[in-house]
Amino acid sequence: MGEHTERQRVTPVPQPRDGTRWGTDADRDAVSEFARDIADRAGFAFCAVHVLRADQVLELVAVHGSAQVPDRRLGITFSLDSIQPILACGSQHENLIFVTAEQLTADATQVLERFGYRKEGVPPQRNTWRSQDLLVVRLCDGQGELRGLLHLDRPVNGRRPSETELTALADELRVTSRAVLTAIEREEFAQSARLAAAARQVIRQAGSEVTIHELLQLASEQLREGFRATDVQVHLQPQRGLAPRNTSRPSGEVVTAVASAVDHAWRRQSVVIVEPDHAWGDGGHLAPVQEELAATMQQRGAGMSVLVPVGTLDAYFGMLVIQRPPGHQLWSESDSRAAVEVGHDLAHAVMNARDHEREQAWVDELRRLDRYRNQMVSTVTHELRNPLGVIMGHLELLEEQEDVPDPWLRSLLAMRRAANRLDVLSEDLLTLNRLDASDTPRTTGPVDLAEVVTEAVELAELDASRREIPVRVQVDGGPYVVEGDRTELSRVVTNLLSNAIKYSDPGEWVTVALTGDAGAVVLSVRDEGIGVSDADQTVLFEEFFRSTNTNALERPGTGLGLPIVRRIVQRHGGRISFTSTLGEGTTFTVILPRPGLRVEASHNGVSGS
Repeated sequence: MGEHTERQRVTPVPQPRDGTRWGTDADRDAVSEFARDIADRAGFAFCAVHVLRADQVLELVAVHGSAQVPDRRLGITFSLDSIQPILACGSQHENLIFVTAEQLTADATQVLERFGYRKEGVPPQRNTWRSQDLLVVRLCDGQGELRGLLHLDRPVNGRRPSETELTALADELRVTSRAVLTAIEREEFAQSARLAAAARQVIRQAGSEVTIHELLQLASEQLREGFRATDVQVHLQPQRGLAPRNTSRPSGEVVTAVASAVDHAWRRQSVVIVEPDHAWGDGGHLAPVQEELAATMQQRGAGMSVLVPVGTLDAYFGMLVIQRPPGHQLWSESDSRAAVEVGHDLAHAVMNARDHEREQAWVDELRRLDRYRNQMVSTVTHELRNPLGVIMGHLELLEEQEDVPDPWLRSLLAMRRAANRLDVLSEDLLTLNRLDASDTPRTTGPVDLAEVVTEAVELAELDASRREIPVRVQVDGGPYVVEGDRTELSRVVTNLLSNAIKYSDPGEWVTVALTGDAGAVVLSVRDEGIGVSDADQTVLFEEFFRSTNTNALERPGTGLGLPIVRRIVQRHGGRISFTSTLGEGTTFTVILPRPGLRVEASHNGVSGS
């Protein structure tokens, strides 16, 4: 890279990098998926991942969402030093740094402007997110070394996070950012493997994809050929939770002496060479057991045994035992250097394989728990609905009787309302369970949303009239045809409309509107009701959430309507977002793609896809 790299270090302007790019297509796709997941979990519309290369240059390797910044091409690079003035301005929460536009110094502002961020006027509310606000997460390895940066921009709620929210966000990102860091380390590991010998390639590439037992077996086979050995054994310390491949070890004094010798070699980052009459690099630990070692080597037909520490610079895991036959060529310094690197590589591969096994075990357990939850919900709700049907039938018979005393009638009506609420809850649980099941089929076909809106308004007319809530429909032009399941889309419109009516007071308007263009159809449901507080907005789509507003809690509901709506919108490749002001009302917006198209990412709203 030479001169080109030096120019990158002194200029803050992003530069196209040289002909190579970080990682393979699969590596970049994996990091892009992590970026999307992090943005969704953190509640931001934009997430970028920058990897710090060995030359202290940051390379953009993944982008999710769009941004006001003009140049977001993958592969652009800029020096780490160029952004330090910006990061120094912000407040730090663990590895998370939040920089507001007001905190920027003149130097930092100049750097941002050269990156394409432009100043904007002061928003009407102080907590509104501004274009020059930055939220950056430092990706650090186990030794605290910086390996990359996560850049989050444009929160979906349009607000700057509070101190409490920043602390919670830092805690949330600690786990998810680790996945990105693992992907970065894994790619660097694989890149080194592609430049090494075939045996070391196999170790590194297999490390994150196989079990520990498979990894060690594969490593032994490949290293036997790579080091021209008669046998290669891998012994890992069991106290680290890693089972050794070969448990036929000597015991007693020999085990202690060998362990001490390998530990000595690990501290020196070297190997121990054992021949029948002498040992090199053992720090004198093997001298007392030299005869027993010679007898063991003769029994196994080995003329030389090389003990290679398996570990990183900071952690020791075990050893490789490489055996060569009698009369074989001497062990060279280059062999030692390669063996030490293999020990490093194998240690990383073991850690990755262990993490992979644990992650797989967690995934399997989560799947098992999810299946159990689905089965339990399905069983309980079905069992609940049978007696509910009997109760509601008998209540109806009793209500139809003549001369029912008023106190009894009031009790019957109260029981019917309670039974109806249980019936709605069980129906919502079954619907949510069905939508969460990955194998649930979906009927698809052309659906005219204008017809769906008309039917939903007609069904809600009686309830709205009883509550004295006027409802107006704004559907101009058309057609408003999307591809999907008519029943599910009707549920979306019905739930949003019933919510708007429920949380409005007499005389407050509810408006249902349809608009669209060549790419998408936009449904909006607006009310002038009680609105949603800022705190409640962050959890509005969570199951069973019922608001902290006492005015809202007085109105019956299950807390499942909006989660159901969001899942249906997701299944149809759309997005749902909302805006709300406490005491002034709420507007929900659903964007669904036209047949054969998909909804592009937007700069605001809650992503549904």
